[in-house]
Amino acid sequence: MINWGVQSTPPPAIYSTPSPIPSPASTPPRSEVDGSVEYDSEFADVIVDLTGRYDFVTRGIVLPYAQLIVSYDTEPGTPGLSEIYNEDAVIPSAGLRLPLGSERYGEIFAQGGYSFGLQGQLSFPETRFGFDYSRDYGSSFQSVYPHAQLDGELIDYSRFAGNIIGAADAHYDARLATSLRALIGADLSFDDHREYGNNYAEAYGGFRLPLAAELDLDLTGVEGFYFSRGVGAPNPASYSSFRITLSHYAEP
Repeated sequence: MINWGVQSTPPPAIYSTPSPIPSPASTPPRSEVDGSVEYDSEFADVIVDLTGRYDFVTRGIVLPYAQLIVSYDTEPGTPGLSEIYNEDAVIPSAGLRLPLGSERYGEIFAQGGYSFGLQGQLSFPETRFGFDYSRDYGSSFQSVYPHAQLDGELIDYSRFAGNIIGAADAHYDARLATSLRALIGADLSFDDHREYGNNYAEAYGGFRLPLAAELDLDLTGVEGFYFSRGVGAPNPASYSSFRITLSHYAEP
């Protein structure tokens, strides 16, 4: 996914130190789990995204891996959602990835698998390749310091006739109380086939409740607009929404 997917000036030195870079003597994480459940008031929709990856080797220039992607939403026919064509599928796949730099914040990857459609969607083999990036500065959980995160991706999907879809998100949170943080951010999405549901920009703000080191609950108000690209762009172009998002990330 999302997923999926940064973009702004790096945070000043007031932030706590970024996550430690693995030393040559340490063992990089072999697996990664990234998931979220989000309620969107604009369409009264609940979207579930889950990605799990397992690296067969942890060292080397190119790393082979297996991955499971699960994407599901309760309103699959609703146009304009900030979701990649409402995939609604379970997709086991395997691929190769090339981490970039010693920090490994970005990577180039290519993978192939089979999409088992949900909610009446077709099932078919698929491939995807591209670039993704993720980096955070500090931590939201039990930290008195601000935290910032950048995420982004640019991916070619065979399931969408080779459509290239890009997404970026940047957000910042700061401590208000022990288990309450102020949260602001912005994201955008675009695609080269000019499908309006993936051409938008948003700004959001609200509160983050860090429930654990790897689990956050966000309550945010959203203001966004669709770019006037292609045929069938929504009218009006602007929209408002309230979102509740439970997100989990771990490297077991």
